[in-house]
Amino acid sequence: MGQGGAERVASILLHHLDRSQYEVSLLLMKSEGEYLKSLPADVKVTSANVTSLWFFVPPILRFVKKETPDVVFSIDGGTNIPLAIASFLSPFRKWRSVLSERNILFPPGKSRVKRLTMVIAKLLFYRFANQLTAVSEGVRKDMKKWLLVPEQKVHIVYNPMIEPSVAAQANEVVDHPWFAKDRNMPVIVHAGRFVYQKDHTSLIQAFHLLNQTVPSRLFLLGEGPLMSSIQNLIREDLKDQVHFAGFDINPFKYFSKCDLFVLSSLHEGMPGVLIQAMACGAPAVSTNCPSGPDEIIDHPGENGLLVPVKDPAALAAAMQRVLTDPSLSQTLRAKGQLAVQKFRVEEAISSYISAIEQ
Repeated sequence: MGQGGAERVASILLHHLDRSQYEVSLLLMKSEGEYLKSLPADVKVTSANVTSLWFFVPPILRFVKKETPDVVFSIDGGTNIPLAIASFLSPFRKWRSVLSERNILFPPGKSRVKRLTMVIAKLLFYRFANQLTAVSEGVRKDMKKWLLVPEQKVHIVYNPMIEPSVAAQANEVVDHPWFAKDRNMPVIVHAGRFVYQKDHTSLIQAFHLLNQTVPSRLFLLGEGPLMSSIQNLIREDLKDQVHFAGFDINPFKYFSKCDLFVLSSLHEGMPGVLIQAMACGAPAVSTNCPSGPDEIIDHPGENGLLVPVKDPAALAAAMQRVLTDPSLSQTLRAKGQLAVQKFRVEEAISSYISAIEQ
């Protein structure tokens, strides 16, 4: 239950599944992470105490024997494999297994050997699951391409990313001077772990270019293994204009008060942080990475801007365009909020229930 999107979705689902219809339990590889604190009190949490997916199959089998569930739902692309294998090893099971694919199958920057091993495992064992789901149309097409799964066999379940509490959280006070109403520089916010996927390198390069014409500040939310290397990329004259804020369980208060939100990722499945930022009224610029952003920003120039991946110049130009055009900024704020309404909990939870009950 760390800082990732799947963990946040798990927490939201556990809060919003109707307890008059469902009794819920949570099986984790390890019982740790920031989102443990946000779990509902009535959820029984079991820890397998394993560090590798390949050792997760026996705990799943023990869990289903003890708990006798009706449905076992894997909410992460990695844990899909051990659940699919457990399904294969339980040919006479009474429980249904539902898998959720959350990202493209061959993301850039990952070991091709490792990814191929996982894709082969999915190709072999996904057929033993009762239900396959994907978080976006792009992920569904990727499953068809690599896993030879007919598109009609995969159901899209949009993540329930916008809770009723978001509005109140967005209105919370930000205790940082950059967000004062009388600020003299625009503030750009990015939220994401410091890992290769999020491509902070291109973001910093674009920020350098932007500051040649539009002096700005960059507020970075998140933690991760590449943080120190990204800090070393910042030019000496701009160090006072970049702030590393760490992880905050309430990013919405920053989204609602920034001048621009930027997603610089190389790949996603369906980027929840982009959805949440737009829901809070932040004008958004995103890379058109596979997959998800073009399903959220479906009218570029009206509800957001899309740029190519790993293109700092294009990213800087899009950032400059928003920050120097108040009319465009206001349009993106208003239409961006409308574009993400399908990700409200009330709308999205029904697609999960459909997958569970089908």
